[in-house]
Amino acid sequence: MDVTPEVSALAVQVGGALVTAMFASGWGKAKAMFARATGVENVNDQNRISDRLDQDRQRLASAEAVNLPSLKTFVADKWSEFVVESVIRNPERADEIRDLLSEMLQEFQTESSSEPVVQVARADGFGNSINQVGKNQYNFGSGRG
Repeated sequence: MDVTPEVSALAVQVGGALVTAMFASGWGKAKAMFARATGVENVNDQNRISDRLDQDRQRLASAEAVNLPSLKTFVADKWSEFVVESVIRNPERADEIRDLLSEMLQEFQTESSSEPVVQVARADGFGNSINQVGKNQYNFGSGRG
C-alpha cells in the first residue's frame, strides 16, 4: 500500500498529539486510546506498547531543556511511523486514528496551549500540495523542477 499524504499528515499529527499528551494529566487514558486505535489488541502487546510510551515519556521528562525540542520531534516521529505501519497493516484503521486524533486534541491540547507551531516539510516527486489542519501545516511538494 502506498502511503498517501493524508495518512502521513494524520500520522504526524497523532505523533505530535501523543507527545503533548505525555505532559498532560490523563496520560493513562491517552496510552489506552492510542493502543486501541492502532489495533494493538493483544494484552501483552498493549503492555509492551504502554511500556515503550512510558519510556519515551520518561526520556522527555528528564531531558535537558536545550535537547527537549529535538527529542520531542524524535519521539513524535517514531510514533508517527508506528501509526503509518498500523494503517498499512489495516487501512480501515485510518478512521479510528482520525477519531483518536480528534479526542486527543480535545482532551489534551487545551491543557498545553503554549505548544509551538510545528511545521513538517517533505519534498519529493513533482507535485505540490499543502495540507493544513489546525495550527499545524504539512507541505508535500517537489524540490525538483
